[in-house]
Amino acid sequence: MSSCGISYWNSGQLVWDDTVRHRRFALTEGTEPVLRWFSEWKPLESISDMAGEPARLARYAKVARIFLDNDILVAEGSERHRFEESTDAAWRPWGRLASAFHFSTRSLADGMFKSDDEYHVLLEGKLEKQPAPCAHHTFADADVVDLPDRSAATWQERDLVEVLYQRRSDRKFAETPIPLTSAAALLQIAVGIVAKDERTQTVFKTSPSGGGRHPTEVYVYARAIEGVEPGTYHYNPGKHTLERIGGTRTDDELGTIVGDQPWVGTAGMLVFFTCVLARSMWRYHAPRTYRLLHMDIGHVSQTVYLLATSLGLGVTFTSAMRDELVEDLLGVRASHEVVMGCAAIGTRP
Repeated sequence: MSSCGISYWNSGQLVWDDTVRHRRFALTEGTEPVLRWFSEWKPLESISDMAGEPARLARYAKVARIFLDNDILVAEGSERHRFEESTDAAWRPWGRLASAFHFSTRSLADGMFKSDDEYHVLLEGKLEKQPAPCAHHTFADADVVDLPDRSAATWQERDLVEVLYQRRSDRKFAETPIPLTSAAALLQIAVGIVAKDERTQTVFKTSPSGGGRHPTEVYVYARAIEGVEPGTYHYNPGKHTLERIGGTRTDDELGTIVGDQPWVGTAGMLVFFTCVLARSMWRYHAPRTYRLLHMDIGHVSQTVYLLATSLGLGVTFTSAMRDELVEDLLGVRASHEVVMGCAAIGTRP
């Protein structure tokens, strides 16, 4: 049996998904025994050794031949077998599901791509049937902290090339609170809205995003920011405010939430990044779009790094987190909003 396929139930049917060639087959009732029979190498003709009356065995033999023709079963020594052996060996440390995701979202040579004009037509059609998801969350009933404009910040370095070479990951922070002007400027420039098309909720920011969807949502745990009560906040990029959505955690609890990294509990602020699936799904239905979410976070993370460096702050991005605990801290639904990473930011010693 192929090691590059996944089977699952969908609307009462057992489906075989060939993650390599992007083909899906609905397996008819009673074909599961054939898969079990070939869970190890056996001659195709060994079907006759299975239990059952002649008519059933004849059906099993026919099913086995169809499975072999469609790479659900694999012939030993075949090109497909060599590919699967190589794939299994290369991806073994990360497991089967990691390789299944990669290959199921890998573009094939005969893949079809839409033109800009075709996407425009599709976009217009979607707008007629379903409004675009809002470009960012808003917690209307939350207590709000108004943030100063970025122009109030004091910058240590403005030359881009110098900032690029000075950028480092810092894991030691001073107890001195982060200036509110610095925290506000970092958030406004990194994830604030530069321009927005209200009709499509397409957003432009200082970092790029696939299709201008900007699925990234930003939350701030304020531990030591001048003038901000410690607690959990959501950053509203449309109003440039912090919306209080939760209480405090001890420094030890913060370290536990972020993957048993005690130094995280010494940062002045933790910036958590999530991705709201609906924003990107509204425009793109291809599962490859899931890759874009990670790219978006990478773009934003680098922008945060450079801004922190320019402001004279220390910063480190980490994805080593206990997602469930982060979801609990932020109050997000794991089915709709994906926890992606965290930037720990603080004043340098």
